[in-house]
Amino acid sequence: AVPQEGAHGHEEHEREEVGNAIGPGIASWMSSFAGFYLPLTSIPTAYLWIYWLNPFRWVYESMMVNMFDGQTIQCTPSQYVKSSTGQMVCPITSGTDVILNMGLQPGWYWLDQLVIALYMGGFSLATLLCLHFLRFGTR
Repeated sequence: AVPQEGAHGHEEHEREEVGNAIGPGIASWMSSFAGFYLPLTSIPTAYLWIYWLNPFRWVYESMMVNMFDGQTIQCTPSQYVKSSTGQMVCPITSGTDVILNMGLQPGWYWLDQLVIALYMGGFSLATLLCLHFLRFGTR
């Protein structure tokens, strides 16, 4: 016997297709404004609000600070550059230099964690409210 689709099976499948089509585009757009592809200084002024409201931005900064803060960076011979005095110097010597060059804030780790926790709580609450109040189809 072939399983029968429910009365609303086709409609549910269409909703899934729409979600699968829109989801990657939104994730890509949010990633673009998280500071990874475009540092804060390169984001057009009209789009800065996306950067500050973007949950990906807070996670990215938190990971970068966790990874690089307090680290010592050593250059290979090919990475040295000539300074204004003519000496060969390593342009980046610490993890803080890496964080600042990315346009991120090295001292914001705990703020990043707080914002991430608030997003998680807000999304969880929104999910619970949707599960409680929204009904699709029949049971």
